[in-house]
Amino acid sequence: MKLITEAWSRPNTLTHEIILSKGLASEEDLLRQKKKPEETEIEQDVTSMIRDLIQRKEYGMRTGQSDDDDLLGMLLQSNEQTIYQKMQAAQ
Repeated sequence: MKLITEAWSRPNTLTHEIILSKGLASEEDLLRQKKKPEETEIEQDVTSMIRDLIQRKEYGMRTGQSDDDDLLGMLLQSNEQTIYQKMQAAQ
């Protein structure tokens, strides 16, 4: 199974093609592999940090405490304008 896991992490390799062509594992089997607990914890931590950063930036923009002179600010402002335009078009 370790060989299969390593092959799946590099899907364009010859090993990956051999495993699939010989029927040693299907792509569905390889996709169903579970994440390690550490990976899940790290993913949750990163997601939480990103959400917190976005919420702080949105709050700062609403209260006038933050500029939109960085990439996140520009993306949030663009998103806000798009939502506003769609709401106007729907009316």
